[in-house]
Amino acid sequence: MSNIAAVVLAAGYSSRMGEFKPLLPLGENTALARAVHLFQAAGITRLLVVTGHRAADLRPVLEKLEVPGVHNPDYHLGMFSSIRAGVAGLPPRTEAFFLLPVDHALVRVQTVKSLLRRRRKSGADIIYPCFAGERGHPPLISAKYTGEILSAPAGGNLRQILARHEAESLDVEVADRGVVLDMDTPKDYQNLLQRAENIDIPDPRECEAILRIAGTPDRAAAHGRAVAELAVALGAELNRRGYQLRLDLIEAAGRLHDMCKGRPRHAAVGAELLAAMGFPRVAEIVACHMGEGLPAGTRIGAKHLVYLADKLLCGDRPVTLEERFWGSMERFAAEPDVKQAIQERWLRAELLKGQLERVLGVQLDTWLKGWRRGV
Repeated sequence: MSNIAAVVLAAGYSSRMGEFKPLLPLGENTALARAVHLFQAAGITRLLVVTGHRAADLRPVLEKLEVPGVHNPDYHLGMFSSIRAGVAGLPPRTEAFFLLPVDHALVRVQTVKSLLRRRRKSGADIIYPCFAGERGHPPLISAKYTGEILSAPAGGNLRQILARHEAESLDVEVADRGVVLDMDTPKDYQNLLQRAENIDIPDPRECEAILRIAGTPDRAAAHGRAVAELAVALGAELNRRGYQLRLDLIEAAGRLHDMCKGRPRHAAVGAELLAAMGFPRVAEIVACHMGEGLPAGTRIGAKHLVYLADKLLCGDRPVTLEERFWGSMERFAAEPDVKQAIQERWLRAELLKGQLERVLGVQLDTWLKGWRRGV
């Protein structure tokens, strides 16, 4: 990535926030440190930060991060003046540059890597990350437009400049809501604080984006939503009895367990894709949903609930385990290896069902009838 640069904009007043956004804590780091680390983790070494308001407060921070700062004396004129200052400070022979306002600090590193890959493959001059059809940050912009940016007035508009080159642009769908999330207000900041704690778990809208990217069949996606709903309901019951299960993790794994349905080894392939996207904990659960690697003889956990919920639903309809497995047994009666694998999955499900019933103190088939009425 030696000829790709990144510009982080940290020069504004933060007037609506009421506090200086670059130095606000986000998880274990400040917003500025997270933005810098984002690009460093993606292999970007040509990195600079544009300062303006409270530049003196950022100087020691930048020294600690070992990142150069470019001061924008005209920061009072607005963001475009800082964009111009950053573009003017780009190292020689820069081919393209990312542009990231510091308050978009929760973009995932996999998103930056995805944009870099698409630039190598497509050669597009302007690449936008898109979430659910909405363009976000950071765009990756060819250095061929630096002259046009620098010749525009300080009160200009980058969007208008880039719009003139729409034919040279490319939208890349990403499963990262962080590209469209900023923190202009204290409420925005509180939302990002919560997101920072769960950055490795995709939220429901991100799960839907993952399903679109993976090309998941509609029926498999609908089944996944139902499995998530059931597994979360069971997890909530266990939590009321002293368990400490992460329901957001269970929901994501339930939604995504069949994301690669229709492909050979769909559980393993789905897990590999999720791990590559930056969701290793979800990937571990998805990898087990056909039984391989499912812990036996242990306290009920997220992997068990997703596995069992998958077996207790045909599409989105609750079924008994006998209903779920008997048809498959008959269909593969002439294939001993397949039949044996089905029997093993059935047995695992029965053992889990019994274990869960002992904890809940109720027959699961009875509980399911009440759950379905309440949905």
